[in-house]
Amino acid sequence: MILFQNSRFLDVFCLRILLAALPILCCVPALAADAELEARFKHFEDDTLSRTQEDLLAELKAIEQQIPKGDQASWRRWRRLWCWNGQDDGSESAVLYANEQLAEARRAGDKAAEVDFLLCRGYYHEAAGDKKQGEDDYSTALKLAEQYQQTRLLADAYSLRGMSESQTGRLAEGLRDLQTAQRIYEMLQLHYWSRDNLANIANTYRRLGDVEKALEYYNQLRQIHETEKDYLAVGSILSLSADALEDLGRYEEALATYRLAAEYRRKGGLSETEAPSHLGLGSALLHLGRHAEALKSLAAARADAEKLKNPGGIGLVDLFEGQALAGLGRHEEALARFAAAEPHFRKSELTRYLAWLQQARRDVLAAQGRWQAAYEEGLAFQQTHEALDRLLREHESSRLRIEFDTERKETENKQLQMEKALKEREVVALDEARRWQWGVIALASILLVILLGLAGRQIRRARRLHVLAMTDELTQIANRRHIEMDGAEAIRKSREDKRPMSILVFDVDYFKRTNDSYGHGVGDQVLVRVAKASQAVLRQFDRLGRTGGEEFLVVLPNTNLMQAVQVAERLRAGVASVVMRDLAEDLRTTISIGVAELKPDDADLRAITGRADNALYRAKGNGRNRVEFES
Repeated sequence: MILFQNSRFLDVFCLRILLAALPILCCVPALAADAELEARFKHFEDDTLSRTQEDLLAELKAIEQQIPKGDQASWRRWRRLWCWNGQDDGSESAVLYANEQLAEARRAGDKAAEVDFLLCRGYYHEAAGDKKQGEDDYSTALKLAEQYQQTRLLADAYSLRGMSESQTGRLAEGLRDLQTAQRIYEMLQLHYWSRDNLANIANTYRRLGDVEKALEYYNQLRQIHETEKDYLAVGSILSLSADALEDLGRYEEALATYRLAAEYRRKGGLSETEAPSHLGLGSALLHLGRHAEALKSLAAARADAEKLKNPGGIGLVDLFEGQALAGLGRHEEALARFAAAEPHFRKSELTRYLAWLQQARRDVLAAQGRWQAAYEEGLAFQQTHEALDRLLREHESSRLRIEFDTERKETENKQLQMEKALKEREVVALDEARRWQWGVIALASILLVILLGLAGRQIRRARRLHVLAMTDELTQIANRRHIEMDGAEAIRKSREDKRPMSILVFDVDYFKRTNDSYGHGVGDQVLVRVAKASQAVLRQFDRLGRTGGEEFLVVLPNTNLMQAVQVAERLRAGVASVVMRDLAEDLRTTISIGVAELKPDDADLRAITGRADNALYRAKGNGRNRVEFES
């Protein structure tokens, strides 16, 4: 009711209603006749993923029969659906069809069709391996959808571009686009498409390394689809869950989940040959060492990938077949498969898969005794792996920054909108104060509560970012900045209370050898376990931090030199007892420790750490896995 107090708004509102009503009043019989056609269009547009390809084509043919010959708008609408569902992925004819229909839509001035055919063309460019052209089409369609105010198509554009960015390693940008699409789908109450997009968000979190969060999303989606008895959708989600379980190294569980996914797909109407996720089954069998069985599944996966003309899929099949052949001792055949896979990965910029290939090829070359070639391939793998690690860290930082900026912008927009609405209501209240005074007061109270809630949320967000800035990303202990602040504070308190204070400096013995022998992934896990073992044996008031690489610093308040040596021995023994066999059969990790105590003439923390470093060097020189203290 408050909206109608503005007379100009009321006039415009009423005029729009009248204009909208006129064609309806004039065309009641035609609308009644077209009700079934509209319902079939709407159902197809809002929910196509739960049906098999045969069902989709049959439904499209049925809709085609109902369209009047002269109804060009309905024909363009039908052709939009045919572009997405009636073409072969990656085929030149699909791109040509999208081009022809795009030109026709522009001639007719059909803005929605223009945007949709751009998206369709981009999809087929991407399916053919031309991701740049695909993303260019998505970005152009996104701008036009904003310009033409095509909200549904705007969500589709964000979703498609986000998927492409995520698949090519631009994870933070992909997550931002997918989350934007999710907000629009939910606003439009397009439940099926919001769930499909949510699965892509989960996939992006999995690529970011947050596999547990991805599994939470998959389980949530599985429950929804099972409740609705959408068995094809359940099968798709179970396949994604199996991929995530493989990332966690739970291969038996992944294999069982792939097979369960096939059962659901069969319940959904797929044939015995279509139902299994052949690539996933092959990957799980490969990790379990069942190489001959893996080759059978991968042969079926190759047929699937070639049918879809999916370069990335074909490259993965080549890679996995090569690994299976290597496991059977057929090294030259394995190398041929790797050579076939590499161009697919490089063309599609699938860096993660390229790293897998380089690692596998290095191992095969080493097994053949071709040590120089294996060494060179190992260097290439190390460079790719380090680049991936850097990218992952950058993406995680970008993701947090994007989420923070998005929250901040949304909060600012809401505040501006609420402030504008409040000013308009204040003007109305001045005109009719006696009639609306209680409503204005109540509304102002509600707005105040919302603003306070938003402000509290921002404060909590800022605090979280502060914690992240002071924490080492890998080991989740204090980072260098944090531990040095703790050390400076301990020195200040020690001098104020006239109590002793000591520090330990330690690093992991032969850590470079561990990285070179087992890879940086194993090296990272070693550092994580060393940090956990250290925290377990330190006292409640001791402070542990990572200062860089494999180097750590422990601040021991109220502790003299000999007490610190005892703590150091306990720490050394605790790390030496950590079991590393699950990472590598012959892997054993020890640390060397240097101990120093605060002296009256120490200017700052650097002075004491310098003496501790000297002691650490003596520990290394005297054989490692030992404790030395300042002389």
